[in-house]
Amino acid sequence: MLAGYLPFDDCSVQVLFKKIMRGEFVIPGHFSKEARDLITKMLNVNPMQRIKIHEIKQHEWMRHTEVLYLDPRNLRACNGEFEHMKNELLEKIKEFGFNFGGLSDQKIKEAIEKRKEFSFVIGYNLMLDEFKKKIISKFGRKR
Repeated sequence: MLAGYLPFDDCSVQVLFKKIMRGEFVIPGHFSKEARDLITKMLNVNPMQRIKIHEIKQHEWMRHTEVLYLDPRNLRACNGEFEHMKNELLEKIKEFGFNFGGLSDQKIKEAIEKRKEFSFVIGYNLMLDEFKKKIISKFGRKR
């Protein structure tokens, strides 16, 4: 998710499975040392040596990476702005030319609310996340 693409990929399913079994993946060079370490531990091919959830939560990268827009206190503080933006974001995804398969506006909104697996829902949620990050950075971390 950090890189924007899957760690294992190949046109051939057979080669893909070999890469997964061998743990052959590339971590982008711009990733921090801590991010590289966490990803390597998460993608360890040996399940007995693979990092556990509680260890992930305690990992240095997780402790020093603030995901402000997921903090419920920040979300509550910004809720009004988020609600206002939802309609604007819906209009933006329409401008981007997503295939809505002939769905009405109401059906599009329902698909987004239910997080159905349509490309426009994914696009909408990506834009919403970016918007949340910007709004949260304006509010800061109020405790």
